[in-house]
Amino acid sequence: MNDTIFLPIKKEFFDMILAGIKKDEYRALNQRYIKRFTGRDLLGFTVIPGKDYNRFKKKTVTFINGYGWHRPWFVIQLKAIKIKTPNPDWCPPGTEGPWFALELGEVLEKHNINTPQGDKE
Repeated sequence: MNDTIFLPIKKEFFDMILAGIKKDEYRALNQRYIKRFTGRDLLGFTVIPGKDYNRFKKKTVTFINGYGWHRPWFVIQLKAIKIKTPNPDWCPPGTEGPWFALELGEVLEKHNINTPQGDKE
């Protein structure tokens, strides 16, 4: 699974992606995700609109909701990682400015989707 990015996600957004409603997942434009997606630090990072920042050429995203062996998770195609202003219908209130947008494709695998959950992320 070296070609996947593992990300925890809240149930609301987990369900929206599985239903095909949410096409992008947003992550903050901060040191943690700059390093994770581009391999650079904040000082060496330049925002270029339209550029694909998937430096490590990851092909999928594995979204995880909750904790423990029974937690639901799925694998989805990753088309690109770009910088965008978030769609207000697809993120928490108050999310503004530029963010990393993981552009998502089709769901490839689903696991524990219809099982009871423990803790939620």
